[in-house]
Amino acid sequence: MPLADRPWFRITWPFAVAVVGIGVGAILSAALPGYFVFLAISAVTAAIAILGLGIVTGSAGMIALCQLTFAAVGAWIVSLLNVMQAPGGFLVWLVLGGVAAGLVGILVGLPALRLRGVNLAVVTLGFAAAADVTLVQIQFPGSADGTAIERPEMFSNDRQFFFLSIVVLAVCALGVFFLQRGRWGSSWKAVAFSERGTAAAGQSVQTAKLTAFAVSAALGGISGGLLAGQVQLPFASSFTPLQSLALYVLAIMSGAHLIDMAIFGGLLWVLVPELLKRWGVPQDWGFVVFGVLGVQALTSGTNLGQGIRNLIYRRADRRTANAALSALPPDAGTDAAAITTTTTATVDEAALDGAPVLTVEGLTVQFGALKALDDVSFSVPAASIMGLIGPNGAGKSTFVDAISGFLPQHGGRVLLGDHDLAGLSPTRRARLGLRRTFQQDRVPRPSPWVRTCASWHGVASPPRTSRRCWRSSAARPPGRDCRASMSGRAVWSRWPPTSRHVLAC
Repeated sequence: MPLADRPWFRITWPFAVAVVGIGVGAILSAALPGYFVFLAISAVTAAIAILGLGIVTGSAGMIALCQLTFAAVGAWIVSLLNVMQAPGGFLVWLVLGGVAAGLVGILVGLPALRLRGVNLAVVTLGFAAAADVTLVQIQFPGSADGTAIERPEMFSNDRQFFFLSIVVLAVCALGVFFLQRGRWGSSWKAVAFSERGTAAAGQSVQTAKLTAFAVSAALGGISGGLLAGQVQLPFASSFTPLQSLALYVLAIMSGAHLIDMAIFGGLLWVLVPELLKRWGVPQDWGFVVFGVLGVQALTSGTNLGQGIRNLIYRRADRRTANAALSALPPDAGTDAAAITTTTTATVDEAALDGAPVLTVEGLTVQFGALKALDDVSFSVPAASIMGLIGPNGAGKSTFVDAISGFLPQHGGRVLLGDHDLAGLSPTRRARLGLRRTFQQDRVPRPSPWVRTCASWHGVASPPRTSRRCWRSSAARPPGRDCRASMSGRAVWSRWPPTSRHVLAC
């Protein structure tokens, strides 16, 4: 079995990368000159904020232009607790600042339940502007009398504080890594692809959006708390709406849903203004640079991070382009042979009691004066297939929308077995067993759980374009949920009720 497929390796390698990153941070904290240490702290705090922004924009596909406002909430809480001399010290204050920002993120995310696109962008930008005016008026606690934020004793100087920020970044990156590969991460990506498809698969669109905003805002709050500890006397000028807008553009341009690219974006956040300063150009031109790169990313449909990864993967694919596909493991003997099986679905006729699994009674849907459905009634027996046939405009899609919950305002009743579905959302109906498909593809994009689906002669693992088997974190639908695409062919497997994931090879 290739090393990448071993369970212990899949669990431990993120921690190994985090430990290496912390080690590199320790070396840099001792080797960098004092000024560059301060810049490095700024890059780390920006990377954490961009990492959070990558969740709500890159993973969940929403627009949020108030990330630095969440950072301001975290910084404000840290400043307040410092003035109050609250117990626990800076690290506890930092966590509480992240929690407070996460709660604010949930409140800001509530409009996202009904808004999307430009409308959501206007709401979040308006929130950022209102928060900026509020901060200018009330200021941060302790700023009027010059009360500096106390750093932990072990991290009192800039070099030590930089090492602390590296540790915090590593912890945040690990958290995002495992969240993206869990049920929340699966729901974020599903919502980004299709909200209707997500609901039809039994996942909660509302939960997906609110958790994305909460995690993103919490990371923003942590970055703001670190910034407050870095400067020790934060001011509102560090959290303006214009900077939030520039951070959003940088996240789009760098591909911040990728953890390494979020860190790269943090470096750019500091590097570009510093280069402009050394060239004698006003640092405000950095916003113009970010804007140009963001426009290029949006118009081209790609980003810098994905472009870099594609180059790496393309080189790896070229090295294995001539590999032969086999169903045998790499360590199979010369006399080994592949075993193929055929499974046929059967129905236990004795177990059928004759009761219908789906009953529709007097279903009526009316749009103004137009009746799309008028008193439709029928039942679907168990273990049967029923077709609904009619010309365009006859109401077939309307009927499917109505019984699956996407048109709740209808007359009549829909029963699944003996369970009345009145008032239930599409998500609840899907979890009860009533699911639908769509005329257009609304299957969410693959989750990051990439599993090797075949062994290749002469190489340790197949090329990236052939490793296409995904672990589904959805609500375990009894249908085709794991896809393996090998050499352009799709292989589908049904969900086993006793397994957490499917490996279709």
